[in-house]
Order: sequence, then C-alpha cells, then structure tokens
Amino acid sequence: MKKAIVLILTLALLVTLMAGCSTATTTTATDATTTTAPTTAETELQPQTELGSFKIGVMGYIETGAGLDNWNAFTDALGEKLNIEFVYVVGSTYDEAANVTKAQELISAGCDGIITWMDSANPAILEECEKAGVLFGAVKTAMNTSFDAVKDSESFVGCVNDGTTDPTVLANQMWSQILDLGVTEVGIAIFPAFAYPTQQQIADEIIALAEAYNSSAAEAVNVYEPAVLMFEMMPETYFADNPDVQLICGLASGFVYPTMISANRSDVVLLSTGYEPEYEEPMRDGVIQLQSFTLPETAMYTIALMVDRLNNLAYPDMPDTQSLVNVTPVMVTTGDDLDILFDKTLVADSDPAKIFPSLESLLMLTQCYNPDATYADLVSAVQSMSFEDIKAK
Repeated sequence: MKKAIVLILTLALLVTLMAGCSTATTTTATDATTTTAPTTAETELQPQTELGSFKIGVMGYIETGAGLDNWNAFTDALGEKLNIEFVYVVGSTYDEAANVTKAQELISAGCDGIITWMDSANPAILEECEKAGVLFGAVKTAMNTSFDAVKDSESFVGCVNDGTTDPTVLANQMWSQILDLGVTEVGIAIFPAFAYPTQQQIADEIIALAEAYNSSAAEAVNVYEPAVLMFEMMPETYFADNPDVQLICGLASGFVYPTMISANRSDVVLLSTGYEPEYEEPMRDGVIQLQSFTLPETAMYTIALMVDRLNNLAYPDMPDTQSLVNVTPVMVTTGDDLDILFDKTLVADSDPAKIFPSLESLLMLTQCYNPDATYADLVSAVQSMSFEDIKAK
C-alpha cells in the first residue's frame, strides 16, 4: 500500500477520530449553486501549513439528482478541510459559447480555479483563465478534442477521465457479458460522436468483436448499427423497427431504460454505463446489468493538483508535461455487488463517511496535508479505485 495510505492508517491507530457529520447547505445566486459545509468538530488531522481561502468553480452537466448530491457531499467535505468554496454551475455538452460565458461568470464571481466536466470550448475557457490568472482543470472527461491544446499551459493543472480512452476495455467487458447471456440480437445506443467520440469507438469495437466471432461461431450474434441519440430519449419506434432485439449496449444508458418500459420491453437486457438510484430494482432483477459506476472521488486527482498550486505547493516528482490520467470503471453485475458498493461508497447516498477510501486518506495525497505526498501516489490512488479495493475497505 502506498505510503500516503499507510501513514493515515498509522495515525488512525494512534489517535481517536472526533467524527463530525454535516449536511451541505445550498444557496443560489443567479444560476450558480454554492455549496459550503458548516463547521464541524476539529479532527486530529491538520494541514502542514496555514491554507489560503479560495473558490473553485465547477462546470458540470448534471442539473439534479443523486450524482450531483454525491458530488456536493464530496466537495463539501473536502472544502471544509482545504478551505475551499466549490461553486457548481450547469454547462452545456454542445454549446461552446454558453460554456465560455459560464466560465466568464465564474471568474467574475471570484473563482481562483475552474474545473470542467466536459470537452466543450476548453481552449477558449483556458484563454479566459490565463487572462484572469485563474487555474483550469478537468474531471469526468478525456478531453478528446482539447487535451493537446491545453496541456502545456501554465494555467492547466490536469485532467482525470472517468474511464479509459482505450475503447477495447469497455467493449470487451460488454462483449463478454453478451456471450455469457447467450443473446444473439444486440443493439447499441450512443450519443453523437462530436460530443462523445469514445462511445462511437466502443460501438465500432463491439461490432468488430461480433464479426470476428461470427466467422467461426455455430450461431452468429447480430449486432445492429448504433442508434445515435441526440441527447433525447430513445424513441419507442426503435423497438418496432427492431422487434427481435434481446440486449442493448446502453452507452447512453439513462436515455434507454425509460423507453424500454414505455414500450413494454422489460424483456430486453440493458448493459448500462451509468447508475440511477431509481433503477435499483431492475438492476437486482437482471434487466439492467454490467453497471459502470463513476466514483466522484476520482476527481481528487485534479482537485489535489489545483489546491496545492493555489497554496504554492508542488509534488517533488511532478512531471513537466501533463498526461491524461485514465481510471478503470467499477463494474458490478449482481445484487451482492450492489450491496457492497452502496455500503462502502457515495454511490447510493451522500454520507461523507462513505468517501472512498476515506476523506483522511485523500487529504494525505495533497502537499497541503502531507509534505511527503507525491504525484506518483496521487495517480496510483485514483487508478486503484477498483471494485476489489472497495470490497477490501
């Protein structure tokens, strides 16, 4: 185990934590939501130096729901310990001008850093940040079209992807499940390539796997051309046009299941890539399978880099050139897996005590709290948030 984690576990053996749980408070100014956690009882873990007070703007794509609640719980807990106020606004996955305007508003509101969840208008946003002396970073995105354009800027702190840019990883996981289930009629649903090019690549890989398999299989697997959803629900006509479909690789999963129900096609298996709390029952029933969960804690990569920079701290092994950091999706296929995930992470509720691996462990990955923290340990930590690690928590 990396020394940052070992150190915090050692501290836990030497002293007793004074636990303080808090509920995030939310205030609204225009269309921005500012989440600031109330003061809680002081714990024994303290920063190595007096931290400055800063504000970080976050441009996400979730307007409401469990995903946003969990993000706020995570950033509230971090913000309290790092003296950071996180301001969340909803951006656009396709309107670049709107995102530049949002960035300008965050800068005008006094943000010292901006973190985006999207690959939209990032070079233009970086330019605004550079002019204002504001740091810029990204989470939940591979920045497919913009990473190379921003990675060398002094204002850019880094980017962590909520998955891998290698399309073969998820494609092979889905293909393995297709074979295990023994289905032969397979659909695919994706968002448009201009917004999510990796989804098209994954779809292409699944089709290629089927072609290779069918060259020698006794029974062929028929994989349909992907249905491209323009950020709207799958139309019910899909099932009229494809009455024999048995399984859908839902790379745009949240836009598929409601139509399955309205079309009375709960006999179809959905290989989903996103978690929605209201879908727990079909997940346990096997209608929705192979969930790919994104832990909000993986964002610690970009947050740690930004917070240390704001406090004029740096890892001794920080590379000169930024590289995109990928993380492995957390896959579950059974109700027992769900129970473990719900019990030990923020996925199902917003209890800060479920931050994975722990709030203290993540803080010890920063120079703010640990002078021995390294960049290598930070990368290793976010890339080790696997289901096996969660089970061992």
